[in-house]
Amino acid sequence: MDTLVMNTARKAFGRQCLRAASVLAIVALATPGALAADLVRVGKASATTFAFAPIEIGKEKGIWAKYNLDVESIGFGGDARLQQAMVADSIDFSLGSGPGMGFLAKGVPAVTVAAMANEPLAMGLSIGKNSPIKSYDDLKGATVSVSTGGSLTFWLVREFSRQRGWGPAGIKTVPLGVNPAQVAALKAGNVQGIVTSSSIGYMLEKNGDGRVLVEFGDHVKDFHTHVIFARRSSSRLTRIA
Repeated sequence: MDTLVMNTARKAFGRQCLRAASVLAIVALATPGALAADLVRVGKASATTFAFAPIEIGKEKGIWAKYNLDVESIGFGGDARLQQAMVADSIDFSLGSGPGMGFLAKGVPAVTVAAMANEPLAMGLSIGKNSPIKSYDDLKGATVSVSTGGSLTFWLVREFSRQRGWGPAGIKTVPLGVNPAQVAALKAGNVQGIVTSSSIGYMLEKNGDGRVLVEFGDHVKDFHTHVIFARRSSSRLTRIA
């Protein structure tokens, strides 16, 4: 069973790598003058998200250089900060979440280019080793950390709360940014759970510090977890043209 799961995960990640590489290359090359090697800035909602690794892989394997692109990868602590960078013209493309598309309706000058992943199979809510929370019902009224307001992690915990019949605010959230800050808060007992990649929870379990309680892929189906955005007009891309 473990071998089957790993093989399935490798195939899924391979598809994500290909999709991300293809979209970024096509969109960048569609910009007039993009063949003249120049810097393309790509922001990521989280610096350590497994699904966003194709950016670094493309650089290591020379894929971007093949298309005369110098791709800079910039990690942010959540969708809100990522979209702020889009507004400030600090990045040209971004790898964010489906809920992040809501920022476009609020005026962020970007468009959605492609969906990288659908169900949130890699996202979970993890608890600490000494947590009094033992079941889903114990989460009602609990305080858990998310990256930022309006982010994927924020949306997932509100949707889970809504499905449990507690309303979207039945589980309290506090934005703590990057994963290390969330893990530190969990270990210190400042929050009762963290909403991050399930891999963080598995690492906590391996080290005896906690475990994954909720796998969001079991509860959210019709959804875009990871999305690629492109800024409508980038001063950098305009200079390239």
